[in-house]
Amino acid sequence: MIKLNILIVITSSRIRRDNKASLICRITYDKSRKQFSTGLFINPKHWNSKQQYVEPPEPDAELKNTQLSLIKIKLSQAYNYLGHLYKFIKSHPIKLVVTV
Repeated sequence: MIKLNILIVITSSRIRRDNKASLICRITYDKSRKQFSTGLFINPKHWNSKQQYVEPPEPDAELKNTQLSLIKIKLSQAYNYLGHLYKFIKSHPIKLVVTV
């Protein structure tokens, strides 16, 4: 079975006027990559890319980390569910399950 990779990245090249950038969820499955916005905006200085979490100086850091965890859980559940239904799945159906 092919592994599903879930990565949260910050769009530090597109910073808003309030000095915040959006967090993007990137799904990679079988060399196919899809990404979508999480709807969360943070100061790029408060993002720990290695640990994949928002650091405490950011307002509502704990809430934002919880929301990111829920996104990862939903993606994993969708991957497991679709994996049982189909022998071969692509990353696009997984994104549809999460965004619905």
